Amino acid sequence: MKRFIPVLFLVIFSATSAQNFSDRWLGHFSYLNVSDISEGENEIYVSAENAVFSYNLLTKEIKTVTTIDGLQGEIISTMHFSKDFNKLMIGYTNGLIEIFDPVTRDVRKVVDILNKQVIPPNQKRVNHFNETGNIIYVACQFGIVEYNIERLEFGDTFFIGTAGGLLNVTQTAVVGNQIFAATAGQGIKVADLTDPNLIDSAKWITRISGTWNGIVAFNNTVYAVRSNRQLWRFNGTAFVNTGFVHPQTLNDLKANDQFMTISTTRDVFVLNTGGAVQAQISNFENNTVTFKAGQVIGNSLFVGSAEKGLMKFDLPNVTTPEFIAPDGPIRNDSFAIRAAPEELWVVFGQYTTFFNPFPLDSRGISHLQKGEWLNIPFSELRNARDLSSINISPIDGKVYISSFHDGLLVLEDNQVVELFNNTNSGLESLSAAPDIRIHDTKFDSNGDLWVTNSRIERAIKVLRSNGQWQSFSVRNVISEPFLNTELAFAKMVIGRDGTKWIGSISNGLIGFNENNGTPQIKKLTEEEGNMPNNSVQAVALDNRNQLWIGTRRGLRVLFNTGGFFTDPNVQAEAVIILENGVPQELLFEQFITDIEVDGSNNKWIGTVDSGVFMLSPDGQRTLQRFTQDNSPLPSNVINDISIDEQTGRVYFATQRGLV
Repeated sequence: MKRFIPVLFLVIFSATSAQNFSDRWLGHFSYLNVSDISEGENEIYVSAENAVFSYNLLTKEIKTVTTIDGLQGEIISTMHFSKDFNKLMIGYTNGLIEIFDPVTRDVRKVVDILNKQVIPPNQKRVNHFNETGNIIYVACQFGIVEYNIERLEFGDTFFIGTAGGLLNVTQTAVVGNQIFAATAGQGIKVADLTDPNLIDSAKWITRISGTWNGIVAFNNTVYAVRSNRQLWRFNGTAFVNTGFVHPQTLNDLKANDQFMTISTTRDVFVLNTGGAVQAQISNFENNTVTFKAGQVIGNSLFVGSAEKGLMKFDLPNVTTPEFIAPDGPIRNDSFAIRAAPEELWVVFGQYTTFFNPFPLDSRGISHLQKGEWLNIPFSELRNARDLSSINISPIDGKVYISSFHDGLLVLEDNQVVELFNNTNSGLESLSAAPDIRIHDTKFDSNGDLWVTNSRIERAIKVLRSNGQWQSFSVRNVISEPFLNTELAFAKMVIGRDGTKWIGSISNGLIGFNENNGTPQIKKLTEEEGNMPNNSVQAVALDNRNQLWIGTRRGLRVLFNTGGFFTDPNVQAEAVIILENGVPQELLFEQFITDIEVDGSNNKWIGTVDSGVFMLSPDGQRTLQRFTQDNSPLPSNVINDISIDEQTGRVYFATQRGLV
């Protein structure tokens, strides 16, 4: 029975031009995790997570396209360059499509799939672009959409699932007047492109059942890869098994006039028109590299990887590759950053909302110096995992990097010179097996390095400038058992009087002062100190010695920092602003991740899902609000902010890149 369900999914397509931010912003993206590649005119286009770069095959020139140029910053799922129309189609996991013009460098956003409410958010992924004439057949998780690349507008949408329902189409292929659609769970469906009524799902005939991960037209024949990793061929009437089986999951299937390329997790196969394997890459670097896409161009095999960027192999030997990628950090998910004059340090450790570092991350360090990136691999870091914070000595320039499991790294001239742990320092492990949870560190005016060591009693530690360690108890503000009543300490700042202001996850704001040998320690909580929440994520002292406090549920300011230990009724205050004449609490209920103060005493506040707020010195005016929608921020999730005091540059570390 015919059902014309597509009427229920009527889409009115529209597009907008993206803004270019290159006059005020710089992007620092990683290009090592490649998701797709596509051949252009004498060049190859490469997508890497949420950015794109091109490599000129003649001049070897590399150009990048990022959020600075107008890309949205979402995760790219597929890509296709149209040689006939000189346009790059970029598809995203959330349904967004962007069209990049390499001549004008304009980015056109097509948001209709993204915004269509009747399609569930988890079924909007763009899987593949297939160009036939002036039509791009867009394979999506819900079906197939026609896009006229000449007129830059959509045509029909085909819902080809059972009874016209949604169906995940992994890839399409066209031979003659027939279009073949590989699907997840409902086989390979075939339709006649000359039929004017393809919106009727009954026109799409199932030629073979099962789940199919890819399909391609090669040598005027359709080949498809089944979920069991078998390669099948359409002989004109039915699909037949070619007998070729690849060992791992298919990541990419491409073809040109001479070769078909099958890219799997650990192997890449190049098949000629006779079906024989012309070249094969296996056991590359001891199977430590994940292959994401492959394509033969001329006498070279280009392979995109998840760790090494783009690799160029000479055919047919495919032995030693040339590595191709723009300059950038190791990863995009920068967790903590620290700016210094004309340089920036970046680490990529992670932990959960409640500071659980497991599973442990083994990641390197990236260092931007004089406009160039140096990436230090994990193999050179003495097995220090989950790197979470960075500090630079004002005395000798050594860099101290915290590990939320293995202690405290010390680097000099980009080389590790020390790893402080429970065997060679005052740092302590929370268990017999080493588990040393170090987060923020700060130098005081004497050159002493202060350290927070989580989930132990003597949690406040200091490495004196003479090399001696000393520890201080937090028993007066945190009850036993220390393993459970305080999971972690967050950020720390040191005041002019030597007071250490420390954010804690469960016990509010903690102030500590050595007080000439008679230590003082006190906390400010939700119950007693007018705090919006006891989980303090960020602290910053401004030019007036006022302490700005960021919690998981809002902002507070401690105006009387000098009387913190002596005033029995000391309280933090909310910043009240007038909004349309009505008093409102500034950043009410916002999860604040970081606060930084610039030379003009403005406050830069990062949040977990609302981007960045730039506030006036007293907080009464929001001078700027940066989000993914109005700026090149690739994400509204801000992990860290750091300011180069010499140049005035403000760096934002997000979960999807650094700008």
